[in-house]
Amino acid sequence: MTLLGSARARLPDLRGPRRRSAARPRGEPELWFLHALAEAGCPICCESRRVDSSYFFWFFNESYYASFTLDALHRSLGFCLGHAEVLSSAQTGAAQLAYVHHVLVRRVRLALAADAAGQGGRRPPRGPTVARSGPCPACHSRAGGADRNVSWLAGILEDPALFEERYGRPGMLCVPHLRALAPRVSDAAFGRLLAAHGTAMTAALEELPAGRPGGSRGDLLERVLPALHLAVGHDTELDPYPSPDEAGSGERARDPVAELAESLRRDCCPLCLEVRRAWLEWTAWLDAASSRGEPQLADLLPTCAEHVWPLVRHGRPPLAAAVARRALGAALVEVDMARGALLPRPRPERERLTERLHRILREPRRRVEAARDVLARGLRCPVCERLAVARDRALALLLALLADRRHRAAFADGYGLCIAHLAQALAWDPKPETRRLLVEVEDARLASLEWELAEAMRKTAWQFRPEAKGAEQTAWRRALLRFSGSLR
Repeated sequence: MTLLGSARARLPDLRGPRRRSAARPRGEPELWFLHALAEAGCPICCESRRVDSSYFFWFFNESYYASFTLDALHRSLGFCLGHAEVLSSAQTGAAQLAYVHHVLVRRVRLALAADAAGQGGRRPPRGPTVARSGPCPACHSRAGGADRNVSWLAGILEDPALFEERYGRPGMLCVPHLRALAPRVSDAAFGRLLAAHGTAMTAALEELPAGRPGGSRGDLLERVLPALHLAVGHDTELDPYPSPDEAGSGERARDPVAELAESLRRDCCPLCLEVRRAWLEWTAWLDAASSRGEPQLADLLPTCAEHVWPLVRHGRPPLAAAVARRALGAALVEVDMARGALLPRPRPERERLTERLHRILREPRRRVEAARDVLARGLRCPVCERLAVARDRALALLLALLADRRHRAAFADGYGLCIAHLAQALAWDPKPETRRLLVEVEDARLASLEWELAEAMRKTAWQFRPEAKGAEQTAWRRALLRFSGSLR
């Protein structure tokens, strides 16, 4: 049986009325999407959840040593925060991750040596030598899969009869994937999509619990899932953020300078530590305020999937309900603004013939372009902004502290920076003596890590099996977090 035949055997007959028998038969992707639209949720998100497992299956079995994989990881300076957190707690893949990061360490050390040579005047520096110039390969794989699926779905949704029969019954795109689909469909299909989403999102908003909901977190999650699937998409199951419960209790006056100076001696990146503190402070305050029933929290609640889902998972029911309501409400405003841009403008009392022809011929197209532009802007996320401010302000303070000899000594004796934050620090073009310290400390930490990774790989050889294995066997995990950072 062919692949298409096997797909038809597995899936129900969704080819429509018999009048399509003379038309082009549907391909397997189209059959799959028609089947997915019969299920609740976003069909693109449902398919994207399987992309990570497929990517890492092939990564660990074949592609981890391929040059294109190593080059991509070098451009991204390792995996993103979320994928690194998942990999660091995995029970398999240690040998592959040790090999990958051994190569990355060597490449970064070469870049640091070039940076030091440039600072020494032997070669003029050409911008930051350690810089992130590409996305996390796992994220890129997921985005690529979603992009291909959006293209397939765009073709299906051009059929008005099929759209009316299948779309939103109950499967429907989330707003982020609607945003990606918008430039790929015709003007007529775009108008149908906006109308369908406006109706569905308004109904979902009315179904959300009002006030301070009771019951367990699990019961509440079932009630808010449809709203979240429409607003931000399905849970990606990447969770690098700590729970608000870890923030501790009680309020105290802060001394940011003293706290950052003290963190220089700890065995972690001080900038990661400050971003973690900012996350816990913000989310713990939101958790407490929502439990007290305080109004006017919407301007502080997240709107992006990366920050919405951790609060829904870890926050108390009042916070989870407030986050879901805010996320859906903000997405609905965006869709309504796009729908409003499609409405014709009032006709002037008097107009010239040329103006009338211009209005008749060009105005509809401009309205559609304006609606697409509204949808393409995306939403502002207060939590994204807060964490970016925390990172930047901490980096500015760190560079100021490193002008003091005492803090320079503490930094030299401590962890240094994760590679992600080192790249940002170098991009800020610090003073020569500060830049030299950053490079020297990082190179020293990477030198010992490179030896540990090489030692761990050496002891996997059969002829060295009498040798005892020690802490070098966990060097792959330290390397993973050295490159990607961690908020845990």
